[in-house]
Amino acid sequence: MSNSLKLGTMDAPWDNLVPLSMIPDRATFSTIFLIPIQTEHGRSLLLHNTDPINWNTWFPPYANLEWPLTEMTGTFRQLIDRTISLSPEGLRLDPRTIRDSFTIKICQLLRIGALVCAEELFIPREYWLKFSKSKNQWTLYAFDYWVVIDADIDVRVLPSKYNDLCLIPIEEPNLEEIRKTGKFLGKPIADNLLSILQNDSERERLLSLAW
Repeated sequence: MSNSLKLGTMDAPWDNLVPLSMIPDRATFSTIFLIPIQTEHGRSLLLHNTDPINWNTWFPPYANLEWPLTEMTGTFRQLIDRTISLSPEGLRLDPRTIRDSFTIKICQLLRIGALVCAEELFIPREYWLKFSKSKNQWTLYAFDYWVVIDADIDVRVLPSKYNDLCLIPIEEPNLEEIRKTGKFLGKPIADNLLSILQNDSERERLLSLAW
């Protein structure tokens, strides 16, 4: 069985029962910052290796809000509805309000002073079920994706300063191997990001926003 499942697809119709082996013990809301930029090697995304010891995986910069779940049996639709009902009050706020509250965390993560995001979500909120090997449990994730359109420094220089950051190409021909293997510089790429890179319409829209 896969260690992750994107909900709302044909792999997991909303009215199907959640398999007992995949019932989540916690929920995580993630605000994800996509930073597409022009580089000498083509348009690229700034990524972060958040936990080299346990995960060693490339993620877009993100900030999380987590809460526990119990007795989450039922359909996938019921799972989503009940998770939202149990969430901290902040999750019910407008997505832009949540984004703004997390921006300072992202700036600290990237060691920069300020950044500016687009005013609209890149894609509608996504829900994923993911299995954590380090915690030995399933987690229901809610993802909001925002595109960064400006920063107070040239973010292209950050990977040369910090080895936990990289610039991954998001246009051909450099992207072909990444889409095929799901890896960059020998490390896996987060599956929700890989899903965007393998979706031609979403990737083209991301390319058009590079600055």
